[in-house]
Parts: sequence; structure tokens; C-alpha cells
Amino acid sequence: LIVGAEHNDAGGPRAGRAYVYSGRPGSKIHVPSDQPTIQAGLDSATCGDTVLVADGTYTGPGNRDIDYGGKAVVVMSVNGPDVTIIDCQGDSLNPRRGFNFHSGEDTLAKIEGLQIINGVSLNFPPHNFDQGGAVRCSSSSPVIRNCLFSDNSSVRGGAIYCKDSASPLIESCEFSNNYSNHYGGSLYCEDEGNPIFSNCVFNDCSSGAHAGSICIARASPTITKCVVSRPTAPQFGGAVFIQDGSKPVFDGCTFYGASGGTGSSFFIDQRTGQPSPTEPLFNQCIISFGTGDSAFYITGAAAPSFSCTDIFGTAEGDWTAPISSQQNTNNNFSLDPLFCDTLSGDFDLDAFSPCLASSPHNYCGVLIGALALGCDAGYVCADANGDSAVTIDDIAFLQTYYSQCETEPFPLHASDLNCDGIVDIQDIIYLATFLNASGPAPCCQ
Repeated sequence: LIVGAEHNDAGGPRAGRAYVYSGRPGSKIHVPSDQPTIQAGLDSATCGDTVLVADGTYTGPGNRDIDYGGKAVVVMSVNGPDVTIIDCQGDSLNPRRGFNFHSGEDTLAKIEGLQIINGVSLNFPPHNFDQGGAVRCSSSSPVIRNCLFSDNSSVRGGAIYCKDSASPLIESCEFSNNYSNHYGGSLYCEDEGNPIFSNCVFNDCSSGAHAGSICIARASPTITKCVVSRPTAPQFGGAVFIQDGSKPVFDGCTFYGASGGTGSSFFIDQRTGQPSPTEPLFNQCIISFGTGDSAFYITGAAAPSFSCTDIFGTAEGDWTAPISSQQNTNNNFSLDPLFCDTLSGDFDLDAFSPCLASSPHNYCGVLIGALALGCDAGYVCADANGDSAVTIDDIAFLQTYYSQCETEPFPLHASDLNCDGIVDIQDIIYLATFLNASGPAPCCQ
């Protein structure tokens, strides 16, 4: 038996109470059948155990402000985040969050398949309740996987906050309607943290000041295959604010519809006197349809670099100075990415998107953005011969159909490539021009 003390939010022991590690490593502790709350499940666990949380909505003491106490334990749902909810029930007078990692937890400490809602960290210290509405990581690097974060709020990091070299791995999570009244509607990373965010979705998050979705200061996170849609911040960085020597990597990400006062999508800051340059890297990203300002606003000697990146549709300019010299270099470009249905939040790519690896407009030969071909309409526009690809063979098929009235393309309207209501020689010319990378994509109805 190993005896220890429970910890409160500030890291001190709860007076007069002790817990006992019991069971064998790797055992399963069921909540609420074995233990009444998630915290009680953690308190009874030893390293290697799994706390299995049954379907339901969990509220009140023991189901919020949860503290791992440094244990290598997995807390996971039985049936996923849609039916397993931690409702923190926080408000501005009663700050509450889901989890607080501050005891050196590493990747053996995990949260999987939970939904965390109504976490509120809008108070200033003591107790660090201005950091991370749902999860706070300080000098800790847990794994957070397949979780949903919605309607959480904080001064810094509406959903998640990382500091002091905290480098969590956050995979396949969704963030929606989270809010920061100052920095980072979804996330705030600072002080040498190197978290990894992979295959995550950020929808409709906002800030009252800076960084509608992600704020990065003195940190270098890696953000890969993530979708960030419709973030808003009235001052700096509609989607992302980066400063103070940070070197984040954005790899294969899609940004859509950000709205910011200065820098509709990104505000990148190099303040005077900072010894380390601010140097974000963008590779195979789509940054599109921002409103309110040019896509990027850059101060001082900050130096973002781009490769295989499409910046398009920003109201006040896409590749504007000082990044204008990078357009049309390193296979960067500015073309409509042709999303399937932005109104419904479908950011898959149309068959003629220049961001597909197969597009004649894509000189990288790799997928650009977080998502691949979608828009299933039962056919592929311009696929005249029905082989599910658009190639020079379709030109030959249309020429035979047009000149000899032989096999008709199916459906016929999928070969009306200029959308004039008929299939004729003009459609053949239209397709040939497109495949030669010198004309617009077909526009099938």
C-alpha cells in the first residue's frame, strides 16, 4: 500500500484526508459503480490503472477541478464524448474547470473520450483561475484524445492553457464556442511549451481582445491537420496571435473565415528587445476568406516562412507585404480552395480544388490543407468516361461523343463544364485549358 495526500487546486494538501492506492496496476475502476466521482476514481487508482466513466453528465465536487496528483492513469469514457459530459458549472463568481495538471504528469496520464463544458476561469490569481477554462497544464504533458470542449471561458486560453514547458499531446479533439476575454479563445501556450495538436477542429471560438482561437507566446507548438473556422478577435489576430520568439509549426492546416481587427487571420509580433526571433512555419496550409484586415499583420523582425500554402479570399489582401515576396515561391499560390460546403462547415475539397495533390495547379504534388476530396454527389464533375478521375482521357471521350454521337457521358450535365446548359466543343476546350493549368476549374451544376 502507498499512502499519500489529496491536493487542492493550488497544489496544497486537503487537510485531514488521505487516499490509499489499491488494486493491481492496469486494473479498471468504474465510475460511478466502483467510485462515486471521477476524482474518487483517480484517488483510488495506482499507476497504470484506467478510470472508466459511464455514460452521463457529471457535476459537482469530485467531477470538476480534477487533479491527477502526478499519477500515470487513464481517465476515459465507456462510450465516447457525446454521452459522457463533465459540466463544470462555473461562472465568474465561482470559477471551475475540468482538469488541472500541475504535478509533472507525462504522456502516461491521459484523458480520452470526454466532453467538458461550462468551465470558467475568468478570475485572476490566487489559484491560477485566469488560465484554461477546461484544462490547465503547468510543467505537465498529458495526452488528451477524442474530447469535446464547448462553452468554456477564461482570461487566457478559453479551453486549454499550457505553461512552463508543458507539452501535452492533443489529438482528434473538437473545440467549439469557447471564449477568452483577453488571449486565445481556444488555446493559450506560453513559456517554452511545445504541445502537439493533431487532427483537431476549432469552430466559432472567440476572444474579447486577441487571438480568436490560438495564442502563442514564447512557445513552439506543432499544429498539424487541424481545421480552424470562423474565429473572431476585435483587436489582434482573428485566428492566431504569435509573439516573443515563438517558432510554431502549422502543417497541413485549414483556416477559414477568421475575423480580426488587425490581421484577419494572423498577427505575428516581434517586440523590441526580444533576443529570439518570432519565426512561425506554414507548410501545406490553406488560409482563406478572412475579413476585417489583410490575412497577416507582422511587426518588427518577425519572419514567417511558407511552403505549399494557399492564401485566398481575404477581404483586405492575401499575400500582402511583408510576405508578398513569398507568393509564387516555394510552390505557394492564391487560388480558391473550392471547399465543399462552408455554410454547413464541410471543408472537404471539391474535385477541382487546386489544393488536391492531383490538381494541375498544385506544383507540390501533395495534399494542401487538413481535409481531402469530398463533395459526394454520385459523380465526379468532368469525369466523362466514368473512371472517377479527371484526365486527358476525358477529353478524348468528349471528343468522340461530340463528333460521332457515341456513348453519352453520365450524367450528361456533369460534362457541361462551362455551365452554359449544353455539352459541346466549348466544354472540350474548357477542360483542356484547365488540365493545362491555364484556366479555371470546371463548374458543373
